[in-house]
Amino acid sequence: MKAYCRAYPLGRLHAFEGWSDHAAEAASGLDPDEVVFLWDDFTVVRSPVNTEAEVLWDTVNPPWEAFCTDSLGFTGSANLATPL
Repeated sequence: MKAYCRAYPLGRLHAFEGWSDHAAEAASGLDPDEVVFLWDDFTVVRSPVNTEAEVLWDTVNPPWEAFCTDSLGFTGSANLATPL
C-alpha cells in the first residue's frame, strides 16, 4: 500500500537524464507545468487518489531514486510524522 506522495511540476522530473527514454507514453503529451505525484515507491502518476490510473513512470532503479532524493529532495515515507 502506498502511504505518501508529493506533488511536482512535470518539468522538474524531465530533468532526469533517462526521463524521455523510460516515461510512459501518457506523459509525452502533458504540459511541463502539469502537477504530477511522486509516490513513496518512486512511481509517478497523474492522480494522488487513483494511484493505478495514468502511471507516468514506473522504471524504479538506483539512478532514478538518487535523482528523486538528491535533486528533488524527496524522502518518501520518511516525511511522515510518527503517530501519537
